[in-house]
Amino acid sequence: MQKNRFVRKYVILSIAIIFLTGAGCQDHHFVPFAEMGSFSIIEGTIYIESGTANDYETWSLYVFVRSEGAKTFLAAIKRKGVSFPYHYTIRESDVIMGEVAKNKQYVVDSVLDVDGDINTRGPKDLMGRAKGLFSIGATNVNLTLRKHFG
Repeated sequence: MQKNRFVRKYVILSIAIIFLTGAGCQDHHFVPFAEMGSFSIIEGTIYIESGTANDYETWSLYVFVRSEGAKTFLAAIKRKGVSFPYHYTIRESDVIMGEVAKNKQYVVDSVLDVDGDINTRGPKDLMGRAKGLFSIGATNVNLTLRKHFG
């Protein structure tokens, strides 16, 4: 019982220290929150193919960045209630797996999902991929969302 209290206090204290001072990175040093997410990985504009519905207020927009040939995503964002054309910026703080490598080429995909669940695919969902490969810091990485099914 005493051990559980100690562990609980230690965990709470550790979380408080991280939030007050910053977060650790893979190099095992602390980075102040003000410096996190300070640079843009990739940015651009997302367009909608003409002739599609125009009320996307309840839909969820996902933008994914992954290394060429990789199956896992380097970074991702989710936005709800966007209007189009939509300007997006993927920042260092959006990285979910791996590390940003300036010598790699990246692919950018996007999904506009009607039910907000990226794991389901429906006939109304729209998808798109930016043409080409992109380096870190690329701007004008534009893509158009289109119907994927039917």
